[in-house]
Amino acid sequence: MSSQTLIITGMHRSGTSLTASLLQSAGLDVGQRLLMENESNPKGHYEDLDFVNFHEDVLDAQGLNPAGWTLERSIPISELLKPRVESLLAQNAGKPLWGWKDPRTVLFLDFWRQTIPDAKFLFVHRQPWEVMDSLFRRGNPTFIKNPNFALEVWHHYNQLILEFYQEFPDRSLLLSLDTITQNPQFLTQIVADKLNISLQIPEIDRYDQSLLQHTTSHHALLIQTHFPESIDLYTQLLQHSLTPNNSAPIPHHPEFQPSPELPNSQDSQNPQNSPETPSSLPSTLLTSSTSLYLPVPSSTSSPYLPLPPSSYKPWIAKDWVDYCALAKDKKNLETHVQQLHGEIRRLHDEEIARLQEEVGRSHTELAQTHAEIQHSHAEIHRCNAQLHEAHTAMQDMQTHIQSLAAQISPLEEQLRHTHTELEQVRLIAQQAQGHLTLTQTELQQTQGEITSLQATIRGMESSKFWMLRRAWMKLKKLLGRA
Repeated sequence: MSSQTLIITGMHRSGTSLTASLLQSAGLDVGQRLLMENESNPKGHYEDLDFVNFHEDVLDAQGLNPAGWTLERSIPISELLKPRVESLLAQNAGKPLWGWKDPRTVLFLDFWRQTIPDAKFLFVHRQPWEVMDSLFRRGNPTFIKNPNFALEVWHHYNQLILEFYQEFPDRSLLLSLDTITQNPQFLTQIVADKLNISLQIPEIDRYDQSLLQHTTSHHALLIQTHFPESIDLYTQLLQHSLTPNNSAPIPHHPEFQPSPELPNSQDSQNPQNSPETPSSLPSTLLTSSTSLYLPVPSSTSSPYLPLPPSSYKPWIAKDWVDYCALAKDKKNLETHVQQLHGEIRRLHDEEIARLQEEVGRSHTELAQTHAEIQHSHAEIHRCNAQLHEAHTAMQDMQTHIQSLAAQISPLEEQLRHTHTELEQVRLIAQQAQGHLTLTQTELQQTQGEITSLQATIRGMESSKFWMLRRAWMKLKKLLGRA
C-alpha cells in the first residue's frame, strides 16, 4: 500500500499548530504522542514528540539551543542518532497518509528531503512583527536579552524556507497564515491540487480567532525602517504564496507603507535627505524615532544629527520587549486576580451554600423544636388537667380521710378496750395454760394409772378365777333367758 508523507513546518509562532490541527481534522495522521497544550498554545501544539525529541537531541548534540534558536545553516546529524530515524519511519510505514509538524524541521529540510524522497512540504509563514511580538509575549529569556535575535531567527528560518521552495517547488507548498485563517477550506483544496494529497473538509471550529493576537502598526514600521531586509524577505514570501484566486499579490499593509515623515535607514545616514525633526513625526513613532537623533550645537543647520544604525539597532526593540513583559505581567496579574475572584466566588458560594444549609437545618430544627414545644404545651395542658383531677381526688381523699378519722376514733376506743380485754384474756389464757399444764400432768398420771389398771385387768382376765366368773355370767344370762 502506498504511503504519502506531508511535513508541516515554518518559523515558530507562525501558525503551524493551527495548520496541523486543521489537517489532522481533515485526515492527516500527525502522530499519537503529541505535545500537550500549554499557555502559549491552549488548543495544543500538534507536535509528534518523537520527531520533536529527535530534533532537540540533534541540536543539543551540536551544542545548539534545543528550541532551535540558531542561525546555523547546516547542522550535521550524529551517526549515533540516525538509527532513531529508521525507527521513526518504521513506526509510520503502514500509514496511508501521515506526517508531522515541528518548526525545527526547517533546520533539517535537506536531510528529510533525502531521507523521505516522496515527502511533500507545507510551509507556513507569518509577518515578522507578529512573530516577534508573540515570542516577546512568551517571555523567552533568549529574546529578552537580545530582542533583535528574534527577528534574525525569523529571517533565518524563512530564508531557508524560501530557498528550499524555490529549489523544489513541485514538492513544496507555501502559504501565509492570513490565507489559512481567512479560508481554512482552501488549505485542503490547495494541498490536494498542488501536492496531490486528498483530504477531507477540515473542522472550521479548530480555529479560534481570539487566540491569534495582533500587534500594533508601530512595530511594523519599526521593522520597515530599521530592518528593511526582513521586509524584503517577507515580500518575497508573499509573492511565492498561493491564495484562493491562484495569485499571490502583495497585500496592502498600511502598517509598513513608507511614511514621508519617517526617514528610512539610508536617509538617516544623509541628514540632508531627512530634515524633519522628531517633533514632526507621528506620535506613535516618537518613542523609537527620537532616540535616533543626537542634539548638536545650534550653529548647525539642524538641531539633530542622525546616529549610525550600529549604535541603536541592538536595542531598537528593547521597549517592545519591555512592553510585552509588562503585558505578560499584566495578563498574569489579571489571571491571578481572576483566579482570586474565582476563589472568592467559590468560597462565597460555598459559604452561602453552607449558611443556607445551616439556615435550612436551623429551620428544620426550629420546626422540630416548635413541634416539640407544641407537644410540650399539650403535655402541660394534659398534666395540668391530671393535676387538677389529682387535686380534686386529693380533696375528696382528705374529706374521706377526715370521715375515716371520725370513724376511727370510736374504733380506736374499741380497740383500746379490746386490747384491755385481750390482755385480760391473755392472763386468763396464761392461767388456763397453767391449769392445762397441770391437768396434762394429772392426765399423764391418770393415763399411767389406767395403763397399770389395764395391765392388772388383763392379768386378772387371764386368771382361772376370772375365767370361772365369765362362765358364770354367761350361764346366768342363759338362765335368765330361759
